Amino acid sequence: MIRILQTSDLHLDAVFPELDGFAAARRADQMETFGRIVECAIRQKVHLLVVAGDLFASPWPSDDVVATVRNGFQRLCDHGILPVVLPGGSDTSRCADGIFDRQVFEGTLVLDPHGPECVILDIEGQSLHLCSSRSMDGRITWPSESSAESADIRLGVLCRPPSTAEEGMSGWLDDAPWREWAFDYLICGGLHHYQQWHIDGSLVACCSGTPEGLAFGENGERYCVVASVGAEAVTVEKVPVNTRILKDGDIEVQGFSSREELVDRIRRLGHPDIMMRLTLTGQPAVLIHAPLVQRQAADTFYRLEIDDRIQFMNSPLAEEYTQGTSVSGLLVSKAQELASHRSEKERQVLDRALREVLVRCQAGVGGSL
Repeated sequence: MIRILQTSDLHLDAVFPELDGFAAARRADQMETFGRIVECAIRQKVHLLVVAGDLFASPWPSDDVVATVRNGFQRLCDHGILPVVLPGGSDTSRCADGIFDRQVFEGTLVLDPHGPECVILDIEGQSLHLCSSRSMDGRITWPSESSAESADIRLGVLCRPPSTAEEGMSGWLDDAPWREWAFDYLICGGLHHYQQWHIDGSLVACCSGTPEGLAFGENGERYCVVASVGAEAVTVEKVPVNTRILKDGDIEVQGFSSREELVDRIRRLGHPDIMMRLTLTGQPAVLIHAPLVQRQAADTFYRLEIDDRIQFMNSPLAEEYTQGTSVSGLLVSKAQELASHRSEKERQVLDRALREVLVRCQAGVGGSL
């Protein structure tokens, strides 16, 4: 039995352009998660740690990130664990000047990212044929050694190419010629969510997904996988390793009688390790300026994003404004007239802008929010 810790799609040193000033903190989270993976491999006493694609977000990660990864791999080697890396579409350079072309990871087995390869390893007296491949023109070609009868265990490593949609790759693997490939187990990368494949009730392949959520949608617990692979059976264990938890949520605002009540409701969802994207919907009973709500509730979260989809202009509250002769009422009436000739996206922008103006009016002309 050979024990393997598998992971993929770490995308270390990612840019995170959508996070602006928060990007550096997320890169630090990624490195902490990488450290957790190393510690898990040591604690689980595995023989191999296999990264099935996209260890880095680009072929040119920063020196600090490279140094941390090199130190982590060296710790694995010191414990008798072989690090194995299949470069992916994100961290493979076409110009032979990328991180894996510089041979900086001593003691690490870096598989060929450009074509099929088979490496024969001796793992405590067991012959392991470790084979990798790339998808070309929708076909996957494995090296001829992958079916060698001399192997005690045959292990495949496959990373989804960047030109293939995740859903397409997943569906393609559903119909893969598993018996023809003749692997005891296949490690898959490039799919950002945990997934397994079976034949006749037997586990034949697994993808661990991203160990740290890269974007909303990669929510909840994230894992590495500890696989125990034998010639007759394979078992896997999911091990949570993520540093932060991404969550999506939504709140219907109609039932809140004050902004303070809404803020209190949101704050109760918070946790220091949660990144939340919260969508506010519905017709408000009171004026709600989402950026102000976000600022007042954000300190209970690691990070809070509010997606403002409140519909004020068609609400009973907006109609109350238009019944009077105040400046605010005139503003609402004009905004409603303007919105009737605009697209849904433009109406939403106008709705947010109108609520901000009205809240400022309540605070006094030019009042701060």
